[in-house]
Amino acid sequence: MAHTTIGNTENFTAARKNGKRAHSIKQNSSNLFYLWHKIQDIKSEAERMKDSELVFMIGLVELLVEERATPGAAALATVDTSTPH
Repeated sequence: MAHTTIGNTENFTAARKNGKRAHSIKQNSSNLFYLWHKIQDIKSEAERMKDSELVFMIGLVELLVEERATPGAAALATVDTSTPH
């Protein structure tokens, strides 16, 4: 097994620690789109069960996925901040 040293680290810039290549931007977008839709399904199921804590937690996950998909404040622009917790 070869060890990584300062001299040969530039050869591994596209590889991850687990040996897999990083996803392309198009693949990441596709994965995030799929994940976002699955989160919507889970959120609607939690709403159907009337579990407000689960709906809240899934909403937080939804915001994190939206933030990852659209960097910046765009995902947080739709949040109602008028009601205190």
